[in-house]
Amino acid sequence: MLLTVGREESVSVAAERLGLSQSTVSSALGRLRALTKDPLFVRGHGGMQMTDYARTLFTSVEAAFASMDLALREHASFDPGTARDTFTILMSNIGQSVSVPHLLRHAQEHAPRVRFNIMQFSRFSYLQQLETGEADLVCGYISRPKECLRSIKLVDTEFVCLFRDGHPLIGDEITPELYAKLDHVAVKRERDSGRGIELLHELGLEKRIKLTLPHISAIPPIIFVSDLVLTTTRGFAETYARMSGLRWLPLPYEMPSTDVAIFWHEKKQTDAANKWLRNFMRDSVVQGYRS
Repeated sequence: MLLTVGREESVSVAAERLGLSQSTVSSALGRLRALTKDPLFVRGHGGMQMTDYARTLFTSVEAAFASMDLALREHASFDPGTARDTFTILMSNIGQSVSVPHLLRHAQEHAPRVRFNIMQFSRFSYLQQLETGEADLVCGYISRPKECLRSIKLVDTEFVCLFRDGHPLIGDEITPELYAKLDHVAVKRERDSGRGIELLHELGLEKRIKLTLPHISAIPPIIFVSDLVLTTTRGFAETYARMSGLRWLPLPYEMPSTDVAIFWHEKKQTDAANKWLRNFMRDSVVQGYRS
């Protein structure tokens, strides 16, 4: 009950989630307050807020339940044909565009009742999300993974230049001189920009960047109606070139390829459902990048 009220920040919503009446949850909360001699929850902006003691208690109880759940799942089997699990996967915008269509197609055939919750990958929060169980896997690139993570390398992805079919300056090849003359669009976020914008800065071409956006998925429609070009991964370029009248060509520079991998926390190593998910992701993601 403490966990549910803490997560929902509402007694009424917690009661609904637990399948109990609001009075039953309120009574149980009252008994817990009397036992701990702490108010546990106080009204605040947006709902019921935990006291400092409640947060400490919440963390301990959550960890205990997670350990118990893990112990039970380690000895359980997983049948994808009948499972109704919901898996949370952290992906970049590129990964979502390239991998999710193949993931869903694969799931319809092998795990029709399984659901997926795809969340935005952030290098600032992914580790905590894996540690707490908020996320099951990361699919993408992590430059310096922590020792508590396990991983499987999936593919190497190279970087290319994406542009509209009929671009007035681009023929069958992009030379360094041409690349320096082109107008570029790039991904730029508050704390974590893409590799494409890094390359342009390294080449001294930052003044050729005519437009920046925080999400790469918004860029293909812009390229389609302009002469802007995007430096991106080959998988992303191929995905949009197949369906939106765009083309791509290799870059005129050598760029290190990026390893696309799946990462999970070591405490999930023997979890039957997580094992299945890792194998499932390996097959569907590789298909997405190589199709």
